[in-house]
Amino acid sequence: MIWIIKEDNYIVTEYYLDVIKESIMFMNQEIKVVDLISLKKCDYKKDIIIVANILKAFNLIIRGFEKVIVWFQGLIPEESFMRNNNIFRKKVLELIEAYVLKKTILAIFVSNEMKKHYERKYKIEFHSNVYLMPCFNTEIIRESFFKKGKYENNTFVYVGSLSPWQGFDEVLKCYQKIELLGIPNSKLLILTPNQKEALQKMKDSRISSYEIGFVQPSELPDILSNAKFGFIIREDVVVNQVSTPTKISTYLANGVIPIYTSSLRDFKNQANKIKYQLLYDNNDFFSYLKNLVYKYIDPNEIYKDYLQLFNKYYNRKYHISNLEKLLKEIL
Repeated sequence: MIWIIKEDNYIVTEYYLDVIKESIMFMNQEIKVVDLISLKKCDYKKDIIIVANILKAFNLIIRGFEKVIVWFQGLIPEESFMRNNNIFRKKVLELIEAYVLKKTILAIFVSNEMKKHYERKYKIEFHSNVYLMPCFNTEIIRESFFKKGKYENNTFVYVGSLSPWQGFDEVLKCYQKIELLGIPNSKLLILTPNQKEALQKMKDSRISSYEIGFVQPSELPDILSNAKFGFIIREDVVVNQVSTPTKISTYLANGVIPIYTSSLRDFKNQANKIKYQLLYDNNDFFSYLKNLVYKYIDPNEIYKDYLQLFNKYYNRKYHISNLEKLLKEIL
């Protein structure tokens, strides 16, 4: 039996977990996707457990489960400390994290930066029990690149919550400067569940051209097919340095030019392969932005540009195939 344990954010992680699920189907065993695992129905030695939470993984491993695969979505001790400022809790979580890293039969990391972080922090040498796969939840959508007026209008989009780590206040500072440049046909589109808070921030910012709304993930492609630029600005701290936000793949899949920061180290390395991208903490950012605002963008060209990343880095079939090969060696 193979068990996949869902997390609270399953709506945004389902695609990723489904890639892992498909990669293990070669075993021809029954696969159950559950909220909670029934310990009475498990074979502790034979059953394979796939989990995306180090606390759940720790609980399973100390109970005697021998085949636990862990997807590390982020740095739990550091994220906890940022929220609670509790050093004791951070130390306990670090002990748990280190234990899980050493005991799991396969660790799936979202970036090479994450792998290097754990190697430095815990002095662990990873060998064949690690797989790297960025967070993504879509394939490239060709139609989104060819929407009429997409690259003639200058719609800037922000998708996400207003949590401090999302960098929304910095987005507003950036867009205030963009408005001062007098860019034609310009608008800031904010898609967030925190609409009341966003409205107040917009009033305080004195930005004149904006729209606030919220859509379900399934509706995003239709909205993003009208957007030209997309913000993903992050503070330069370790939790961001190792991350590969799903939002980037969503932007790229729909032909939205990302405005990002070098704190997103893994994507910065990938961005070197493509032409249409804007590094926010580059000293010449606004010059490059103005160039793209007034430049004619051929939808065919930008589609081919972004397709490079979806041929491998964000490619579902590629990761299923490679993860399957690795699992055949391990299991």
